[in-house]
This record gives sequence, structure tokens and C-alpha cells, in this order.
Amino acid sequence: MTQGKPRARVGATYDQEADVIAVRFAPADAQYIDSVEIAPGLTVDHDQFGRIVAVEILGVAKLLDRGRTTPAGGSYPAPYESAFDDAVQRYSRTFVDQGVPYCAKLGTVDLPVAVAVLNRAVALGQPLGWWGIMRALGYSLPPKGVNL
Repeated sequence: MTQGKPRARVGATYDQEADVIAVRFAPADAQYIDSVEIAPGLTVDHDQFGRIVAVEILGVAKLLDRGRTTPAGGSYPAPYESAFDDAVQRYSRTFVDQGVPYCAKLGTVDLPVAVAVLNRAVALGQPLGWWGIMRALGYSLPPKGVNL
């Protein structure tokens, strides 16, 4: 009998006592290497290839408080915009001759991942390829000849 391809580890858990939710989406070949806190209460885990394989959020009960209301204007501010700008500046100062990887058209949901990827590259002293941020977000390389 031949064995099939190992399955990815995907799932979410909530620890009520610690008030932490963990979402895991690790490919079958992933081996946990390290964690980076990209914002207070938000941690991402990386595997041996630098891929993000899990996200942990602390203080979930406060985030799910049903009594909050939407601020004037109808939306919440993107709390990671300044963190993203700071991460880009740090990356640019660290890898002066590399240029910043492509990261246009990022949505507010993508910003925490982009911040984590840039901060991790700086911490490890390893510059990203031009598509490093987009790859971490799950995008394949764009077709040749496509102007971004």
C-alpha cells in the first residue's frame, strides 16, 4: 500500500482561560521555528522556510465585546498602517541597496502579515526577494510581462 501525501495542519483553537485564539494553517512539511509579536497581542509563527504558519490573538473576549459601536465614518481605523510604515523604513535602512519588496495594493488585513515579514527579515539580517511579502500572503508570482 502506498502512502498519500501528508495532510496540512489546519484549524483553530480557543483557550478560554488564557483568552487566546490560535489559527494554524501549516503545510505538511512545516516545522515550527519561531514566533514574532507584530503588535500587542498579535503573534505570528514561522516555519523553517520563513512561511507564516499560524496566528495567535490574545484578549479575544475584549475584541468580541458586543457593546462596542462603529465609530463615525462607519469603519475602524487600520491600526497597522503606521506599523507598516515603520517596518518599511527599518527594512530600507537595513538593506540600503536592496530596495523594498513589492507591496502595493495591500489591504488592511494584509498589513499585519507584511509588518511581520519585514520585521523578521530585519531581525534575521536576510533581505527578501522582490516578491517576498506577496509570497507570504499566498500570491504566486505574477505572469511575465504583467505591469504591476
